[in-house]
Amino acid sequence: FSPSPSIPAIGTVLADTPKLLYLVWQSTPMLLLLTIGITLVAALIPVGWLVVNKQIVDWIITNVGQDDIAWRVIWGLVGLRFALSLSTMGLNELKPHVTQVLSNRFALYANQKLLKQAIQLDLAYYESPEFHEILSRAQQSGSTYPVKSLGNFTTLLGQLVNFLGVLTLLLTFN
Repeated sequence: FSPSPSIPAIGTVLADTPKLLYLVWQSTPMLLLLTIGITLVAALIPVGWLVVNKQIVDWIITNVGQDDIAWRVIWGLVGLRFALSLSTMGLNELKPHVTQVLSNRFALYANQKLLKQAIQLDLAYYESPEFHEILSRAQQSGSTYPVKSLGNFTTLLGQLVNFLGVLTLLLTFN
């Protein structure tokens, strides 16, 4: 199996990611931090579910037949579990909106930067069909590729944080 020339090698993609993230950072640092923050919180919520579920089971097992105080603690833990579920739903609703705003702002930033460079060129470039081809490709993919790369990076980061959190819990529970 040999990779297709149109599909970049994973090493190339990973090597370019810091540069692309820096480009997105230049355009909208707060939205980039918000996107990463949402990803990290969303990745840790399932770990919180596991902890709360374990606490619920432990409380029920150790306090069967006890007074009302034990049941209040259990209901509090169930409420916390419910709040974590609502948080997941909220984050799942919020992330696409933040991503869209980030994408739009980056597209404006990238197009503005591209046009600033283009107006500095000699008029001879504008007579070349190859230049128009390159300019067109830069306008089309230059404003979307870094945001797609950011999406892949945050997905990978979220999966890694989730995996490490669950692994830590499993080792702690055992």
